[in-house]
Amino acid sequence: LSKDFVSRGRFIFAVDRGILWEVLTPFPSTTIMTRDRLVQRTPEGGTSVLEGGAIPVFRRFADTLQAVFAGNLRVIEEEFQVFFAAGQGEAWRLGLVPKDSALRALISSMQIAGDRYVREILLSEAGADTVRYSFSDLRSRAALTADEEKLFF
Repeated sequence: LSKDFVSRGRFIFAVDRGILWEVLTPFPSTTIMTRDRLVQRTPEGGTSVLEGGAIPVFRRFADTLQAVFAGNLRVIEEEFQVFFAAGQGEAWRLGLVPKDSALRALISSMQIAGDRYVREILLSEAGADTVRYSFSDLRSRAALTADEEKLFF
């Protein structure tokens, strides 16, 4: 796109389940990413499913993304070359380049910043586009609500 595109919504990371991403504006949709599949739903009832087992790079990306949000440095260091790391107090920043050529064909680098939580992810795509995810109003809960649990199939 020639100018910034901004969407807003709700993002839930559940360590044992995956990621739930509800886009509220400008185009409502729900995306559920687990280790095994990616499901997208529209308000009109449309659903598309991508099975992760058929696409190995998807499973690696899903595992890596979940490792980032869980703070699992072992998985991050297995999948990425760290090109910078900085931290002062609770604030930290990490720059990563995928080691796997298939993943590198999608993402040339990733920069992550946070404190107790991941606050921002900057993805530099192989095609030179950049995607910035900013997270606010962050909090931890012991469990998903019953409605959230249903969304994870």
